[in-house]
Amino acid sequence: MRAKPWIGTDTLARRLQIHPNTLRWYESAGYIMPVPRTPGGQRMFYPEQQLQVHFLRHLFKIHWMYGPIRDYCFCCIHHLRSANYHILRQQVYELQLLLRRESDLAHRAIRIIDAWLGGAPPVGAPPAGSPPACSSQAGAPAACTPSAVDSTIPSRGVKVTAAARLCDISPHRIRNWDRNGMLQLERDQYGHRILFPDQIACLLVIRWCRTAGYSITAIRRMLRTLQQNGYSPDGCSTDKCSPGETRIRFLLDSPEAAEQELFPAFPRDRWISSLADAISACVHLQDLAAELASLN
Repeated sequence: MRAKPWIGTDTLARRLQIHPNTLRWYESAGYIMPVPRTPGGQRMFYPEQQLQVHFLRHLFKIHWMYGPIRDYCFCCIHHLRSANYHILRQQVYELQLLLRRESDLAHRAIRIIDAWLGGAPPVGAPPAGSPPACSSQAGAPAACTPSAVDSTIPSRGVKVTAAARLCDISPHRIRNWDRNGMLQLERDQYGHRILFPDQIACLLVIRWCRTAGYSITAIRRMLRTLQQNGYSPDGCSTDKCSPGETRIRFLLDSPEAAEQELFPAFPRDRWISSLADAISACVHLQDLAAELASLN
């Protein structure tokens, strides 16, 4: 008996280990080209539609990311349903380059934090003044780092507006970071937030982490743990770390159980692992895009 050139909804759903309604939603949402029907109304997924669904399954491992990554994913969906497969291959290639750049930036932020905690000013900081004495006791990271700001800053500190100009960020972001528990700023007699040189250095590190894509939750987790346990420059001090993993990377990439009580960890709460998974998915997307292009 000659095999059918197509398979039905239930069969394809079992192969992909998804619900049949997910396949129906892909078509109704316009994510794939219209699927032909039998006279009885059964969907007929031919090899092209099967590859499109496989492509979507891997793409949806990436598209929940934000900003330009998400934009690229929507462009891929547009070319997928329009059967512009040669353009799709180029889009996937550019998406992979973007993910690798994001990954490089995320790893660079970790190196900057390690250097900062080891005694160097954060990259992008103004010229350092006289570094304070480094205490070996556990405490806030800023308490054991060099001043990353100009020595003209008075010892009594500066207000949020002046610190914002110094760090090239908006005052609103500083207030938001303080409200979210990343800074714990003191206030003067009038209720104004005051930042001291070491806290401005910490501001620059937070800005680096946010620019690199880390969530506020991940940054707060790192800073809180360093405040409680101090910093060990000799790699990771916990048995949960993988070989060669620095403690900063582990803290930024390992959501705590309490953080997941109400909601699952978001991609940026474990940003390095999320990017690694996305790059791996991109490899499969390239193969599928090439296979789709070969059908034309």
